[in-house]
Amino acid sequence: MSAVFLPSRLSGAVIAPPSKSVAHRAVLCAALADGQSAVRHLAMSDDIAATLSAVRAFGAAVDGEGDERTICGARGFDRATVDCAESGSTLRFCIPIAAALTDGTCRFVGRGRLGARPLGEYEKIWRELGLVWQNSSKGGALDLTVGGRLRGGVFEMRGNVSSQFFSGILFALPLVGGELRATTPLASRAYIDMTIETMRGFGVSVEERDGVFRADGKYGPRDFTVEGDWSQAAFFAVANFAGSDVEIRGLKEDSLQGDRAIVPMLERLKGEGDLVFDGEQCPDIMPVFALACALREGRRTRLVGLERLKIKECDRLAATYEMLKTLGADIVRDGDEITIKGRARLRGGKVTSCGDHRMAMTAAIAALACEGEVEVDDVGCMSKSYPDFLQQYTRLGGRVQ
Repeated sequence: MSAVFLPSRLSGAVIAPPSKSVAHRAVLCAALADGQSAVRHLAMSDDIAATLSAVRAFGAAVDGEGDERTICGARGFDRATVDCAESGSTLRFCIPIAAALTDGTCRFVGRGRLGARPLGEYEKIWRELGLVWQNSSKGGALDLTVGGRLRGGVFEMRGNVSSQFFSGILFALPLVGGELRATTPLASRAYIDMTIETMRGFGVSVEERDGVFRADGKYGPRDFTVEGDWSQAAFFAVANFAGSDVEIRGLKEDSLQGDRAIVPMLERLKGEGDLVFDGEQCPDIMPVFALACALREGRRTRLVGLERLKIKECDRLAATYEMLKTLGADIVRDGDEITIKGRARLRGGKVTSCGDHRMAMTAAIAALACEGEVEVDDVGCMSKSYPDFLQQYTRLGGRVQ
């Protein structure tokens, strides 16, 4: 579904949607608990639907409607197929969980670019342990079969590829025993902290010392309420930077979400002189933050640490550069860095979201600061993380055709 966004200004109050990152973690912990848990304040995005489907495949009972689900712990399985849709979190979290629950096999399927996203950290461990690892993925279509039970031991993993690998093993540690060692500094550390916090909320003791993680105890049933999503709130925060007046409600001020950094980043962006920002710890908000940089009139901003943007739902580094360039930004790319000299307004134009929810929402926010309209080829992909974004956008005064 394409859409045309017209220059406008947002005004009013919006409640941040439930955190997708926290929801993934809560659903999985509830599925590993011995008993019935209630997970409240869920947004039924495509990604969360994929994780709920995964825990059903693992033998968990899931009931409920609206924004709440009751989940009775998984009892294991012999064979299962998990449709991850386009959710990298579902895939990377669930591979170790599946192997901790069964001696059998689990086939993971998916679409978009999911089959092309890196899995080498897991493949190395699986092959060293003599477990089944059969990757028949073609292009972006995922088709991966894993088999055999994961046993306790020392798991070594690079920490600078994706925090999702670390979280996946952490979820499995209480079931299999052993420890997880980081062989490099950790990127997106906040996401690992969120995993640990959620596991502790379900009764598991997690400790870390000098890059070595241990998890003991059993998952227990809990009533869990998902907090608001700073990643999605970032779009409205940038809208405010561009001249809108949106009150963003429902956020936890002391949240462990790394994308809470959008607040001090935008505040710093108001300062004088050339600035440099490192996006390694908060890659998901960098496309929309780059838009804010493009509106920092007369001042230059350099964004570094963007390498991991290339392995998201699309190559977000390339997509961000192309989108802002098309819209009239003064932007230069040098490898994994971009430098932007801000302007008061952008001109508008026809852009592609590359089927990526965050790029589509970035384009919508960009239209607020454009002289002309912004035509986007695909906005249906917003349902991956924020199904009612367009509804909220128009309610606040955004104009969409």
